[in-house]
Amino acid sequence: MDAPPTVAAPSPGRLRARAAGFVVLGAIITLGPAYGHFFATGSHEYLGWKMFSRQATDFCAVAYWRPDPGGRVPLDRFAVLGYDPDRAPVDLRRVRDPAAARVIGAKMCARLGRGADVRVDLRCATKDGWRDSPATDTSPATDTSLCRTTR
Repeated sequence: MDAPPTVAAPSPGRLRARAAGFVVLGAIITLGPAYGHFFATGSHEYLGWKMFSRQATDFCAVAYWRPDPGGRVPLDRFAVLGYDPDRAPVDLRRVRDPAAARVIGAKMCARLGRGADVRVDLRCATKDGWRDSPATDTSPATDTSLCRTTR
């Protein structure tokens, strides 16, 4: 059997060139953004980071719950309304505003029956960040059941 071919070690000059290239690229990656922060003149508007600027501002984070003497009991809107979360209608998966949250809450109240008490914590995305819902019947501040209108 023939011996496998041997690979010659890189020459010292080639090793130095690789090391220099690595150091130069590392410096560019590390110091490149610092130039914009510390040495650039004019508007620094591009340096700020915003969670929501144009996209992703048309949805709300909702958490439905019912009061209990021991605290809050979370309610799964998909389970209450009989949907698989992956196959639920879009308006149930993506709540866009407080009015849509109230509509879903009313459907949950109807499904849970007479005497149900469904409440919601609602925060909507804006270009300035998350905003708690306004003081409406869905607001945790008013602490009003969504089912009062369906009784």
